[in-house]
Amino acid sequence: MLFTFFSSYEMKTIAEGSHYYIYGGGILLGFLVAVYLENIKRITDETSNKIYNSLQRVIQYSLAYSISVYGFAKILKTQFVVSESIKDIPLGAQNGFALTWHYFGYSYAFAVIIGLTQLIGSALLLFNSTRLLGTFILLPVMINIVLINIFYEIALGAFLNSLIYTISLLFLMLLNYNELLKLFFPTIGQKLDKTVSGIFLVNAIRIMTIVLHFFLTIYLLKKHFQFNSNFKGVYEVETINKNNVDVETDLKDSVLTKIYFEYPVQATLECNGYKRRENYYYKLDEDAKVISLLFDE
Repeated sequence: MLFTFFSSYEMKTIAEGSHYYIYGGGILLGFLVAVYLENIKRITDETSNKIYNSLQRVIQYSLAYSISVYGFAKILKTQFVVSESIKDIPLGAQNGFALTWHYFGYSYAFAVIIGLTQLIGSALLLFNSTRLLGTFILLPVMINIVLINIFYEIALGAFLNSLIYTISLLFLMLLNYNELLKLFFPTIGQKLDKTVSGIFLVNAIRIMTIVLHFFLTIYLLKKHFQFNSNFKGVYEVETINKNNVDVETDLKDSVLTKIYFEYPVQATLECNGYKRRENYYYKLDEDAKVISLLFDE
């Protein structure tokens, strides 16, 4: 009975999600054929031109529909929803998929913004006059989704779909290759009126600025955030001694139970649970093995 239930549920899930694979496969097929027609350089007769333009439309409309589905899912709260059974699993024991859903599902407003971005970009894809703008809006979103799918180990089908969508958006964008080249690299092909020494000086200043910024940033980050001391770690308090008198450690909400040393100058003190935590500055004498907490007077 139980086996039958899970088998039926799994088959139902696969059937419900199969249309996404059909959309992705259709877009991929249209993309490959369009690239082929673009590269053979034989789109001269009227029939070939019609086929080529039709394939572009298929890619545009399929992308617009498929991506808009995900946009509506975010707004209607059918995506980024974490089930109660997953919520009961400790956060540190959850996989990348569950952590991603926790993170993006925490703020509904943020999910709506992503969803609206996908809907607006999809609508712009439908018209040739706004297609390029639509790809500019959707590409950063889709590239981010591809990276999340890879590094947070989201389902293989979701990764393949996002990859196909991203590649197809790049294809649509590169249809305006000449316009983009003029927009982002307007000086290409132009003769620059600069001396060799002037060019060398400008480039030297640029390189020195980057190098100095690079090393300064490394220094500041290591100084203020990296704690390489042997004292680094989490400490459980076993005994507390005040004025040579042991303090009772079974009192609730008032006795120090853990100390976290994770940063060079700041420690976290916990009293019987994570809900009662405070951060304090401290001084460390590694030679004397003494840590002095700095409490406000």
